[in-house]
Amino acid sequence: MAGVMSDMKSDALFVHLMKLLNSSSSVDIRKRIIRSMNGPYSEVALAFLGKRLRDESADVCTLIFN
Repeated sequence: MAGVMSDMKSDALFVHLMKLLNSSSSVDIRKRIIRSMNGPYSEVALAFLGKRLRDESADVCTLIFN
């Protein structure tokens, strides 16, 4: 996911994935989005990931920390 290091606001794919990450009720979708992200992370990406640290799924939280 090359957009993780771009300016985020103009990266339509990144914006769509982050909206989906925050709104999807599917644990599998959230996990796939997190797995698709490679560091180094921008401040914007970290903000979206930080919101998922309180996810109801322990698997999602574990992926973020790893």
